[in-house]
Amino acid sequence: MVTKGAWSVRTRLTLIAVTVAALSGLALTLVATVSLYGLASSFRAQEITNAALETINLTARERLPAVLPRGTLDGVQVLDPSGRVLSATPNLSGRPRMADFVPPAGEVSTDRQVCGGTDFPDRCMVVVAFRVHRADGDWIIYAADDVVPWYVHPGLFAVIFGTSVTLVLLAGVGAYQTVNRTLAPVDSIRGELAEITATDLGRRVPVPPDSGEIKQLAITINQTLDRLEAAAEQQRRFASDASHDLRSPLTAMRAQVEEALHYPEDTDWKAKAGEMLASLDRLQAIVSDLLMLARLDSGAPMARQPIDLGELCREEMTHRRRGVEMTCHAEPGVVVQGSRLRLARLLT
Repeated sequence: MVTKGAWSVRTRLTLIAVTVAALSGLALTLVATVSLYGLASSFRAQEITNAALETINLTARERLPAVLPRGTLDGVQVLDPSGRVLSATPNLSGRPRMADFVPPAGEVSTDRQVCGGTDFPDRCMVVVAFRVHRADGDWIIYAADDVVPWYVHPGLFAVIFGTSVTLVLLAGVGAYQTVNRTLAPVDSIRGELAEITATDLGRRVPVPPDSGEIKQLAITINQTLDRLEAAAEQQRRFASDASHDLRSPLTAMRAQVEEALHYPEDTDWKAKAGEMLASLDRLQAIVSDLLMLARLDSGAPMARQPIDLGELCREEMTHRRRGVEMTCHAEPGVVVQGSRLRLARLLT
Protein backbone atom coordinates (compact mmCIF):
# COMPACT_ATOMS: atom_id res chain seq x y z
CA MET A 1 0.00 0.00 0.00
CA VAL A 2 1.43 3.38 -1.04
CA THR A 3 0.77 6.15 1.45
CA LYS A 4 1.03 9.89 0.93
CA GLY A 5 4.09 10.12 3.16
CA ALA A 6 5.95 7.58 0.96
CA TRP A 7 5.88 9.94 -2.04
CA SER A 8 8.67 12.41 -2.55
CA VAL A 9 8.10 16.15 -2.82
CA ARG A 10 8.90 15.97 -6.53
CA THR A 11 6.28 13.28 -7.07
CA ARG A 12 3.60 15.06 -5.02
CA LEU A 13 4.11 18.43 -6.71
CA THR A 14 4.25 16.83 -10.15
CA LEU A 15 1.02 14.92 -9.46
CA ILE A 16 -0.64 18.12 -8.27
CA ALA A 17 0.45 19.95 -11.43
CA VAL A 18 -0.70 17.08 -13.65
CA THR A 19 -4.03 16.85 -11.82
CA VAL A 20 -4.68 20.58 -12.13
CA ALA A 21 -3.67 20.51 -15.80
CA ALA A 22 -5.85 17.43 -16.43
CA LEU A 23 -8.88 19.04 -14.77
CA SER A 24 -8.27 22.27 -16.69
CA GLY A 25 -7.87 20.30 -19.93
CA LEU A 26 -11.06 18.36 -19.22
CA ALA A 27 -12.96 21.55 -18.52
CA LEU A 28 -11.55 23.14 -21.68
CA THR A 29 -12.47 20.08 -23.74
CA LEU A 30 -16.02 20.05 -22.37
CA VAL A 31 -16.52 23.78 -22.92
CA ALA A 32 -15.06 23.64 -26.43
CA THR A 33 -17.09 20.52 -27.34
CA VAL A 34 -20.35 21.95 -26.00
CA SER A 35 -19.77 25.29 -27.73
CA LEU A 36 -18.85 23.66 -31.03
CA TYR A 37 -21.83 21.30 -30.72
CA GLY A 38 -24.17 24.24 -30.33
CA LEU A 39 -22.65 26.04 -33.31
CA ALA A 40 -22.70 22.87 -35.41
CA SER A 41 -26.34 22.19 -34.52
CA SER A 42 -27.34 25.72 -35.51
CA PHE A 43 -25.35 25.38 -38.72
CA ARG A 44 -27.02 22.04 -39.48
CA ALA A 45 -30.47 23.59 -39.03
CA GLN A 46 -29.47 26.41 -41.36
CA GLU A 47 -28.19 23.89 -43.90
CA ILE A 48 -31.52 22.06 -43.79
CA THR A 49 -33.35 25.36 -44.25
CA ASN A 50 -31.25 26.29 -47.25
CA ALA A 51 -31.74 22.84 -48.78
CA ALA A 52 -35.51 23.09 -48.33
CA LEU A 53 -35.87 26.53 -49.98
CA GLU A 54 -36.64 25.02 -53.39
CA THR A 55 -39.44 22.93 -51.94
CA ILE A 56 -40.81 26.00 -50.14
CA ASN A 57 -40.81 27.98 -53.39
CA LEU A 58 -42.59 25.16 -55.27
CA THR A 59 -45.21 24.96 -52.54
CA ALA A 60 -45.78 28.72 -52.49
CA ARG A 61 -46.16 28.83 -56.30
CA GLU A 62 -48.46 25.78 -56.34
CA ARG A 63 -46.13 23.82 -58.59
CA LEU A 64 -45.49 21.00 -56.13
CA PRO A 65 -44.75 17.59 -57.73
CA ALA A 66 -45.92 14.36 -56.14
CA VAL A 67 -42.36 13.15 -55.71
CA LEU A 68 -39.77 15.63 -54.51
CA PRO A 69 -36.06 15.41 -55.36
CA ARG A 70 -34.16 14.13 -52.35
CA GLY A 71 -31.13 16.32 -52.82
CA THR A 72 -28.75 16.50 -49.84
CA LEU A 73 -31.43 15.89 -47.20
CA ASP A 74 -32.53 12.53 -45.78
CA GLY A 75 -36.20 13.33 -46.24
CA VAL A 76 -38.75 16.03 -47.09
CA GLN A 77 -42.56 15.98 -46.67
CA VAL A 78 -45.22 18.54 -47.63
CA LEU A 79 -48.55 18.54 -45.78
CA ASP A 80 -51.71 20.35 -46.89
CA PRO A 81 -53.83 22.38 -44.44
CA SER A 82 -55.71 19.21 -43.43
CA GLY A 83 -52.46 17.41 -42.44
CA ARG A 84 -52.26 14.98 -45.35
CA VAL A 85 -48.88 14.21 -46.93
CA LEU A 86 -49.28 15.37 -50.56
CA SER A 87 -45.64 15.30 -51.61
CA ALA A 88 -42.46 13.64 -50.30
CA THR A 89 -39.04 12.43 -51.28
CA PRO A 90 -38.88 8.87 -52.69
CA ASN A 91 -37.71 7.31 -49.41
CA LEU A 92 -40.76 8.73 -47.60
CA SER A 93 -43.39 8.09 -50.26
CA GLY A 94 -46.52 6.61 -48.70
CA ARG A 95 -45.17 7.08 -45.15
CA PRO A 96 -47.00 8.98 -42.41
CA ARG A 97 -45.90 12.48 -41.38
CA MET A 98 -42.46 12.47 -39.75
CA ALA A 99 -43.36 14.89 -36.94
CA ASP A 100 -46.40 16.36 -35.22
CA PHE A 101 -45.09 19.82 -34.28
CA VAL A 102 -45.65 22.98 -36.27
CA PRO A 103 -44.07 26.45 -36.09
CA PRO A 104 -45.56 28.65 -33.37
CA ALA A 105 -48.04 31.31 -34.33
CA GLY A 106 -46.32 34.24 -35.96
CA GLU A 107 -43.22 32.24 -36.96
CA VAL A 108 -42.44 30.58 -40.26
CA SER A 109 -40.07 27.84 -39.05
CA THR A 110 -38.90 25.86 -36.05
CA ASP A 111 -36.66 22.84 -35.52
CA ARG A 112 -36.50 19.92 -33.11
CA GLN A 113 -34.52 16.75 -32.58
CA VAL A 114 -36.66 13.68 -33.12
CA CYS A 115 -35.46 10.20 -32.15
CA GLY A 116 -37.25 6.94 -32.93
CA GLY A 117 -39.86 8.46 -35.22
CA THR A 118 -42.08 6.40 -37.51
CA ASP A 119 -40.13 7.36 -40.62
CA PHE A 120 -36.66 7.00 -39.03
CA PRO A 121 -37.18 4.47 -36.21
CA ASP A 122 -33.51 3.77 -35.44
CA ARG A 123 -32.06 7.25 -35.91
CA CYS A 124 -32.09 10.69 -34.35
CA MET A 125 -32.90 13.41 -36.86
CA VAL A 126 -32.99 17.20 -36.93
CA VAL A 127 -36.44 18.05 -38.29
CA VAL A 128 -37.19 21.61 -39.44
CA ALA A 129 -40.86 22.57 -39.88
CA PHE A 130 -41.77 25.42 -42.26
CA ARG A 131 -45.09 27.26 -42.57
CA VAL A 132 -46.11 28.33 -46.07
CA HIS A 133 -49.14 30.64 -46.45
CA ARG A 134 -51.43 29.89 -49.36
CA ALA A 135 -54.94 30.94 -50.29
CA ASP A 136 -56.40 27.66 -49.11
CA GLY A 137 -54.56 27.75 -45.74
CA ASP A 138 -51.21 27.09 -44.15
CA TRP A 139 -49.10 24.29 -45.62
CA ILE A 140 -46.43 22.57 -43.51
CA ILE A 141 -43.12 21.36 -44.88
CA TYR A 142 -40.90 18.98 -42.91
CA ALA A 143 -37.20 18.62 -43.83
CA ALA A 144 -34.99 16.14 -41.95
CA ASP A 145 -31.32 15.29 -41.78
CA ASP A 146 -28.97 13.50 -39.34
CA VAL A 147 -28.23 15.19 -36.03
CA VAL A 148 -24.77 16.46 -35.25
CA PRO A 149 -22.92 13.91 -33.02
CA TRP A 150 -21.87 15.08 -29.54
CA TYR A 151 -18.22 15.10 -30.62
CA VAL A 152 -19.21 17.23 -33.70
CA HIS A 153 -16.50 15.67 -35.90
CA PRO A 154 -13.95 12.91 -35.18
CA GLY A 155 -11.00 14.92 -36.49
CA LEU A 156 -11.99 18.06 -34.60
CA PHE A 157 -12.53 16.15 -31.36
CA ALA A 158 -9.18 14.38 -31.82
CA VAL A 159 -7.46 17.76 -32.17
CA ILE A 160 -9.13 19.14 -29.01
CA PHE A 161 -8.45 16.00 -26.98
CA GLY A 162 -4.88 15.69 -28.26
CA THR A 163 -4.20 19.33 -27.39
CA SER A 164 -5.48 18.78 -23.84
CA VAL A 165 -3.35 15.64 -23.40
CA THR A 166 -0.29 17.47 -24.75
CA LEU A 167 -0.84 20.33 -22.32
CA VAL A 168 -1.13 17.85 -19.44
CA LEU A 169 2.13 16.14 -20.44
CA LEU A 170 3.90 19.48 -20.84
CA ALA A 171 2.60 20.60 -17.43
CA GLY A 172 3.86 17.39 -15.80
CA VAL A 173 7.29 17.56 -17.41
CA GLY A 174 7.61 21.28 -16.74
CA ALA A 175 6.54 20.90 -13.10
CA TYR A 176 8.98 18.03 -12.52
CA GLN A 177 11.89 19.91 -14.06
CA THR A 178 11.03 23.09 -12.16
CA VAL A 179 10.77 21.25 -8.85
CA ASN A 180 13.94 19.33 -9.64
CA ARG A 181 15.88 22.55 -10.27
CA THR A 182 14.36 24.14 -7.17
CA LEU A 183 15.26 21.20 -4.92
CA ALA A 184 18.76 20.69 -6.36
CA PRO A 185 20.30 22.92 -3.62
CA VAL A 186 18.39 20.87 -1.02
CA ASP A 187 20.03 17.70 -2.35
CA SER A 188 23.45 19.38 -2.07
CA ILE A 189 22.70 20.44 1.49
CA ARG A 190 21.46 16.96 2.41
CA GLY A 191 24.52 15.30 0.86
CA GLU A 192 26.90 17.60 2.71
CA LEU A 193 25.08 17.09 6.02
CA ALA A 194 25.24 13.31 5.54
CA GLU A 195 29.05 13.48 5.30
CA ILE A 196 29.56 15.74 8.34
CA THR A 197 30.57 13.75 11.42
CA ALA A 198 31.37 14.63 15.02
CA THR A 199 35.08 14.76 14.19
CA ASP A 200 34.59 16.88 11.07
CA LEU A 201 32.40 19.76 12.21
CA GLY A 202 34.45 22.32 10.28
CA ARG A 203 32.58 21.60 7.02
CA ARG A 204 29.62 23.75 5.96
CA VAL A 205 26.72 23.21 3.57
CA PRO A 206 26.74 25.12 0.27
CA VAL A 207 24.66 28.32 0.21
CA PRO A 208 22.76 28.77 -3.09
CA PRO A 209 23.32 32.13 -4.82
CA ASP A 210 19.62 32.82 -5.33
CA SER A 211 17.81 34.48 -2.46
CA GLY A 212 14.87 32.60 -1.01
CA GLU A 213 13.78 30.13 1.62
CA ILE A 214 16.41 27.52 0.65
CA LYS A 215 19.21 30.08 1.01
CA GLN A 216 17.90 31.05 4.44
CA LEU A 217 17.74 27.35 5.34
CA ALA A 218 21.39 26.85 4.32
CA ILE A 219 22.47 29.92 6.33
CA THR A 220 20.56 28.67 9.40
CA ILE A 221 22.12 25.19 9.06
CA ASN A 222 25.62 26.71 8.86
CA GLN A 223 24.91 28.83 11.94
CA THR A 224 23.76 25.70 13.76
CA LEU A 225 26.94 23.90 12.69
CA ASP A 226 28.95 26.85 14.04
CA ARG A 227 27.27 26.45 17.42
CA LEU A 228 27.77 22.67 17.36
CA GLU A 229 31.44 23.11 16.53
CA ALA A 230 31.86 25.59 19.38
CA ALA A 231 30.06 23.23 21.78
CA ALA A 232 32.20 20.29 20.66
CA GLU A 233 35.35 22.40 21.16
CA GLN A 234 34.20 23.27 24.67
CA GLN A 235 33.65 19.60 25.42
CA ARG A 236 37.11 18.68 24.13
CA ARG A 237 38.70 21.50 26.12
CA PHE A 238 36.83 20.45 29.27
CA ALA A 239 37.86 16.81 28.82
CA SER A 240 41.48 17.89 28.33
CA ASP A 241 41.37 20.09 31.43
CA ALA A 242 39.72 17.37 33.48
CA SER A 243 42.22 14.68 32.49
CA HIS A 244 45.17 16.99 33.13
CA ASP A 245 43.96 18.25 36.51
CA LEU A 246 42.85 14.86 37.81
CA ARG A 247 45.97 13.00 36.80
CA SER A 248 48.30 14.57 39.47
CA PRO A 249 46.25 13.86 42.65
CA LEU A 250 45.30 10.39 41.45
CA THR A 251 48.95 9.58 40.72
CA ALA A 252 49.98 10.86 44.16
CA MET A 253 47.27 8.81 45.91
CA ARG A 254 48.26 5.70 43.99
CA ALA A 255 51.93 6.15 44.93
CA GLN A 256 51.02 6.58 48.61
CA VAL A 257 48.86 3.45 48.62
CA GLU A 258 51.49 1.38 46.81
CA GLU A 259 54.19 2.56 49.21
CA ALA A 260 52.09 1.64 52.23
CA LEU A 261 51.33 -1.80 50.78
CA HIS A 262 54.99 -2.52 50.05
CA TYR A 263 56.18 -1.50 53.53
CA PRO A 264 53.24 -2.09 55.86
CA GLU A 265 55.45 -2.54 58.97
CA ASP A 266 57.20 0.80 58.43
CA THR A 267 54.06 2.74 57.51
CA ASP A 268 52.54 5.25 59.90
CA TRP A 269 48.95 4.58 58.97
CA LYS A 270 47.62 7.61 60.80
CA ALA A 271 50.00 9.92 58.97
CA LYS A 272 49.30 8.11 55.74
CA ALA A 273 45.57 8.60 56.25
CA GLY A 274 46.18 12.30 56.73
CA GLU A 275 48.15 12.46 53.47
CA MET A 276 45.36 10.57 51.68
CA LEU A 277 42.80 12.94 53.13
CA ALA A 278 44.84 15.89 51.87
CA SER A 279 44.98 14.33 48.41
CA LEU A 280 41.24 13.76 48.54
CA ASP A 281 40.68 17.39 49.52
CA ARG A 282 42.78 18.46 46.57
CA LEU A 283 40.87 16.09 44.27
CA GLN A 284 37.57 17.46 45.56
CA ALA A 285 38.73 21.03 44.93
CA ILE A 286 39.77 20.08 41.37
CA VAL A 287 36.40 18.46 40.70
CA SER A 288 34.65 21.58 42.00
CA ASP A 289 36.85 23.71 39.74
CA LEU A 290 36.05 21.52 36.75
CA LEU A 291 32.33 21.69 37.40
CA MET A 292 32.61 25.43 37.75
CA LEU A 293 34.60 25.57 34.51
CA ALA A 294 31.95 23.52 32.74
CA ARG A 295 29.27 25.95 33.85
CA LEU A 296 31.35 28.90 32.75
CA ASP A 297 32.13 27.36 29.34
CA SER A 298 28.48 26.56 28.74
CA GLY A 299 27.68 30.26 28.90
CA ALA A 300 24.79 29.68 31.29
CA PRO A 301 23.45 32.95 32.70
CA MET A 302 24.32 33.53 36.35
CA ALA A 303 22.72 35.77 38.91
CA ARG A 304 24.49 39.05 39.70
CA GLN A 305 24.73 40.12 43.33
CA PRO A 306 26.79 42.51 45.48
CA ILE A 307 30.10 40.82 46.42
CA ASP A 308 32.77 41.99 48.88
CA LEU A 309 36.04 41.21 47.10
CA GLY A 310 38.09 41.13 50.33
CA GLU A 311 35.74 38.68 51.98
CA LEU A 312 35.69 36.52 48.81
CA CYS A 313 39.49 36.42 48.77
CA ARG A 314 39.75 35.35 52.42
CA GLU A 315 37.05 32.65 52.00
CA GLU A 316 38.71 31.11 48.96
CA MET A 317 42.13 31.03 50.68
CA THR A 318 40.60 29.44 53.77
CA HIS A 319 38.79 26.68 51.83
CA ARG A 320 41.80 25.62 49.75
CA ARG A 321 45.02 24.07 51.01
CA ARG A 322 48.19 25.29 49.28
CA GLY A 323 51.76 24.04 49.41
CA VAL A 324 52.94 27.64 49.43
CA GLU A 325 52.00 30.15 52.14
CA MET A 326 49.74 32.85 50.73
CA THR A 327 48.55 36.10 52.29
CA CYS A 328 45.51 38.19 51.33
CA HIS A 329 45.84 41.97 51.58
CA ALA A 330 42.43 43.43 50.75
CA GLU A 331 40.81 46.71 51.67
CA PRO A 332 37.46 46.33 53.41
CA GLY A 333 34.25 47.53 51.77
CA VAL A 334 35.23 46.94 48.13
CA VAL A 335 31.87 45.72 46.79
CA VAL A 336 31.05 44.96 43.14
CA GLN A 337 27.99 43.62 41.26
CA GLY A 338 28.85 40.28 39.66
CA SER A 339 28.73 36.51 39.68
CA ARG A 340 30.27 34.97 42.77
CA LEU A 341 31.04 31.73 40.89
CA ARG A 342 32.90 33.46 38.05
CA LEU A 343 34.81 35.78 40.36
CA ALA A 344 35.87 32.81 42.52
CA ARG A 345 37.06 30.98 39.39
CA LEU A 346 39.03 34.05 38.30
CA LEU A 347 40.62 34.37 41.77
CA THR A 348 41.55 30.67 41.82
